Amino acid sequence: MDSLSIRLNTSFLRSRVPNLTVAAKNAGLRPATVSNLCTGKIPLGRAEIRTIVLLAELADCTVDDLIIIEDYSKKIETGIKTIDLFAPLVLNSTVGLIARPGMGQLALLAEVFHRLKNHSFKTVTLTPKKEDPGLKDLLHESDYVASGFEEITVLLSDEWKNKNVLLVVDRAHVISGELGDFNQNPQLKEVLSLTTFLMDLSGEAPDDDLPFGPLDTIWQFDAELVAQKYYPAIHPLFSISESYQLDKKQNKLQQDARKILRRYRELRALFAIRGYEKMNKKEENDFMRGQKLEAYLTQSFFIAEPYTERKGSFVKITALFDDMNKLLMEDLADLEASSLFYKGDLSTVL
Repeated sequence: MDSLSIRLNTSFLRSRVPNLTVAAKNAGLRPATVSNLCTGKIPLGRAEIRTIVLLAELADCTVDDLIIIEDYSKKIETGIKTIDLFAPLVLNSTVGLIARPGMGQLALLAEVFHRLKNHSFKTVTLTPKKEDPGLKDLLHESDYVASGFEEITVLLSDEWKNKNVLLVVDRAHVISGELGDFNQNPQLKEVLSLTTFLMDLSGEAPDDDLPFGPLDTIWQFDAELVAQKYYPAIHPLFSISESYQLDKKQNKLQQDARKILRRYRELRALFAIRGYEKMNKKEENDFMRGQKLEAYLTQSFFIAEPYTERKGSFVKITALFDDMNKLLMEDLADLEASSLFYKGDLSTVL
């Protein structure tokens, strides 16, 4: 689906032409067509140019005045720190989760569904061709579990018309070509936005250069973080979102965070052999800052509360970047990395 949508500026049109139905009929337009355009039953993109031109003449305005262009390339705030910082979720985008089994991809999807389905999003999962015990939480958090794409098409064009929808599809449906055919279905225009998550239950995606084809966003999982039980195990260096541009200040903080974490990983690998006591002052500062940042990016999930006995946390984007500024720019020598594990924002520990 395109990230841009056009619709008729109905309120403006009616304010300029109070008796719109009568005026449209007198101008040679079918009243039913005009009514359907105003209600959105007929998408503006399918309207004849002649119809739009005549409506503009009736309203004594330009065609541009009658058209509203809406940009659906908008960040969706998940409240999950590592996602909102490194690889933001965007409306109408396609997100690929690159992970081997047991790295937490299903738990992350279930958590995203849990957080967003209470914020005007409808959630649907297409039953994977391969079974996995970890699917239980994801299916529980799905508003609808579909057995096929035809079922989803009916759902989106009927019950969920004009809704924001989150869809999870397994990689097997990508390889078979079923997802590609589904995305070409004109009935998808009935839905307000469709954000698609592509998961891989086979564990083969990390071995492919293009595991899902073109993607807007990549959430790549990191075996090193999994081994340390640092969740969500999103790789801070390889997870990216190309469909959303941060503002200048946020972009600098994001890039500085990547730089510190990259340097921290280098130092950790190097001095694990040499001995940490051989670090110079600059290396020690970089190491400590990276250690705190990595600990800060761990986060408790709401769906995991019964198992971890840790309360889930939602960190607003404003708080996230304020915290990044403190962690990267200020001297927080008295702050221990151990105090940051599975906490929310810094206000809970400072």
